[in-house]
Amino acid sequence: MALMSSWINGLTPEMSRVAEKQLRETTEKRKEALKEIKRLIKGMTGFLPLKDDEFLLRFLRAKKFDVNEAFDTLKTYYKFKVEYSGVLTDFVPSDFRTVFEMDKIFISPKRTLIGEGIFVVFAGSIDFRQCTFEDFVRAVLIAAEIGLEMEGTQVCGCRIIIDLRGMSLVKIKNYIKPSLALAAAKYLQNILPCRVKGIHLLYEEFYFDAAFQTLKYLIKPFLRRKMRKRIYFHSGDLQSLHQHIPPRALPYSLGGCLGQKHLRDFRTIMLQNDAFMKRLNRYTYNGEPSKEALREIESNPDPKVTTKTLIDVLTS
Repeated sequence: MALMSSWINGLTPEMSRVAEKQLRETTEKRKEALKEIKRLIKGMTGFLPLKDDEFLLRFLRAKKFDVNEAFDTLKTYYKFKVEYSGVLTDFVPSDFRTVFEMDKIFISPKRTLIGEGIFVVFAGSIDFRQCTFEDFVRAVLIAAEIGLEMEGTQVCGCRIIIDLRGMSLVKIKNYIKPSLALAAAKYLQNILPCRVKGIHLLYEEFYFDAAFQTLKYLIKPFLRRKMRKRIYFHSGDLQSLHQHIPPRALPYSLGGCLGQKHLRDFRTIMLQNDAFMKRLNRYTYNGEPSKEALREIESNPDPKVTTKTLIDVLTS
């Protein structure tokens, strides 16, 4: 069976069926839900978020069209942006060209058999002498934002692979900041409007008890029971990983079939989307864009430009 492409606009017929069956999404439901969430936004003083239909659908789909839950997540999303502005948010891909060129962050160009997106983070093997832990996390969040713009991922969800092979106590002690690790966990569970179907951890047994358990017990208490049940510990067993994710959708280092070309293509997708991220960064919880953003809006007022038309992906 052929695997679906990750970087496609719109939904395939299979994805549309998933949306209707799992999310109760129909044309009429979308229309009613978008109208209602915009009504809630309008009724809240000082809250002026991005209101593109394509953007708001992220939140509605993540909450299976429960408008009130979607609205709460939207507010939390913007509160996070304000709280971590200049720390984890309000950056563009080109700010972290060096990080992306290290090929330690990757969204597979192929999906799982049931259409889930595949997001890989090679956290264990990164050389933190070449980039800071902060920049690495910032690049991860940018990649998540861009990847989530694909409707297939909004509908079918995603699986996250965190490859900790190569992690050590020295790296944890000298480079990794627990506060940012906790913020990333918070973002994953409460902020990111995405249906995370599984978090798959690869690690070396030698360091598991000494190094990884430290991170595990810092983060795990902040994860809901539902999310805890979706964490899979594979040790270094790639065959165990392949029971959940087909090798055809994984890079060579994970026992898969994807090579350097696919890593380069992903990097290109990230680095060509500064305009997309700049537009997302214009809006904050209180709806007050920066003076720089206001000048940019005034110089490019075309109302037809939306997140859907801004994002640029490879088509070959």
